[in-house]
Amino acid sequence: MVFRIEYVSPSKRQRRYASPRFSGAAPKTEAFLRRQRRSHGIPSWVRLLRLWVNVGSSSTEISANQVLAHDATFTSSCNSVNSGYSGTIVGTCYLGTIVLNATDCHPSPCGTGSTVTVQLAELRSVHASQAWTAHEASYSTTCSAENSDFYGDFQVTCAYGELSADMSTCIENPCLNTSFVEVDVGGVLATRSPPSEVVHGSTWTAKCDEVNWDFAGDVQMSCDKGHVRYENSSCVLVELGCQTTGTGESITVGNYTWVLLPAADVVKGDTFDVDCATHTQGKYVGEVRVNCGRLGNYSSVENLCAPKACSAGVTLPVTFRSLSSSVTTSIGLAHLQQETTSCSAINEALR
Repeated sequence: MVFRIEYVSPSKRQRRYASPRFSGAAPKTEAFLRRQRRSHGIPSWVRLLRLWVNVGSSSTEISANQVLAHDATFTSSCNSVNSGYSGTIVGTCYLGTIVLNATDCHPSPCGTGSTVTVQLAELRSVHASQAWTAHEASYSTTCSAENSDFYGDFQVTCAYGELSADMSTCIENPCLNTSFVEVDVGGVLATRSPPSEVVHGSTWTAKCDEVNWDFAGDVQMSCDKGHVRYENSSCVLVELGCQTTGTGESITVGNYTWVLLPAADVVKGDTFDVDCATHTQGKYVGEVRVNCGRLGNYSSVENLCAPKACSAGVTLPVTFRSLSSSVTTSIGLAHLQQETTSCSAINEALR
């Protein structure tokens, strides 16, 4: 790109100098040129003249910023006009005219080590090129090099000296059926894996009670870029122990049947006792021992009831025909245990 700029002075003599009669061939020496111009009141150099120049889609003013004699030149960087271009703009002074040449300006390449910031998911990183890359050229590199949770390749393109990256081709890792996570439900840990290989974003469930028997509901499982995640907020602690308002459990002792219930709420894992005599009209003694389980169920019931024994010294009436008397036990008797006494001990008339 070439720009020809005429120097314009407000003086009448300078306007005369710019007329065709002064537009002959260039003088042979600088001294002659200076004398010619001095005789007509026109300077033989140009200084601090600001000129407009276009580079790509940008334009700006540049200045010689120095005294320029005839045929002298000055340079300016293309990058100073358009940051995406490289090369040099050359300005030449000829008979008071500045000629700018910007044909050397060209889109900048991307040098080795040029960088671009990339982001995959929440991870930001800086990618650095390993080689010189021309303007509008591109190359591919692996997604996992920037974030190990992704696979595939992405394209890096150089444009006007700047790298850009298209990360849309990077894909989140799947979760293999060998992937696992330790699930915590109520302080109990258990390893859980997907049922088969699943893609990123897949969800499935696991039973809370398969991890901790004290909880009901489902553990929400998911695949996050190759990592198995879980959410246990849906696991609900079930009823603890046995309550007085529960359904209880029936038990039969001898000819007596009743429902076992605690006198007060009992924590799961603890035991409570039920008195046998209370529910058997005193015919049985001892207790039924109950171990409270999950959801108010009884994990074990131990029947310790025993038939009531007969105490010593108990007097019993005895009648035989017209004879009446009594007999007293001399010892304590267990259930179904017997003690015998002679009939004469009841009445001498009896043999």
